[in-house]
Amino acid sequence: EKANIRIKTIRINEKNNIEQSVSFPAFKFNDLYNTTWEESDFRNIIENKFLFIFFKKKDDSYFLQKATFWNMPFKDRNEARRVWLKTKRLIIKGNIFKSYQTNKAGKILISKKGHQIKLNNFPKISESEVCHVRPHGSDSTKTYPLPVRDKKLKVDAYSKQCFWLNASYVKNEIYLKTAE
Repeated sequence: EKANIRIKTIRINEKNNIEQSVSFPAFKFNDLYNTTWEESDFRNIIENKFLFIFFKKKDDSYFLQKATFWNMPFKDRNEARRVWLKTKRLIIKGNIFKSYQTNKAGKILISKKGHQIKLNNFPKISESEVCHVRPHGSDSTKTYPLPVRDKKLKVDAYSKQCFWLNASYVKNEIYLKTAE
C-alpha cells in the first residue's frame, strides 16, 4: 500500500485465455465532468505499478502460475487517455445513449430488475486494444447522477460504470510478455 502498488488477480482458463477483462473502481459522472485528465483517478491508477497474479485452471481448480510487476507503457497510457477523453466528451455533451435495446419486433427489452435496457455510446472493447467502459457490478439499479441530462433518452442518472483493461490486452501485453 505504501508503495502504491495495485494488485490484480487474473484467472487463466485451460486454453490459456484470460477469463475476464480487468475492472477498476466505478467512476462518478460528475467527477469526470469536473476533472482534467491530469487530475483524474483513472490516470492515477494506470500510472502506478501493478502486481499481476495469474492463476491457471487445471481440472476444476486454479493454481498459482506466476506473479509479475508491470507498468503500463507510455503509448498505452495515451490510448487510455483517448478513451477517457471520449467518455468525458459524451458526458459533457449529454450524448451518453443511443437508444433503448429492443427485440426484433421493436419492443423495448426489460432487465431482470424490471428496468428498460439502455444502449450507450461509451467506448466499447472493439474500439481500443487497451481499455473500454462498461457497467461496474451486476446491479443496474445502483446509479450515479449525470451532470448533463442525456439528449436522446432524457435521463438524469445512469448505472455505475468503470474503465476496464481488455482481457486480450492483459493476455498479450502482460501475461505472454512476462517470464514465469
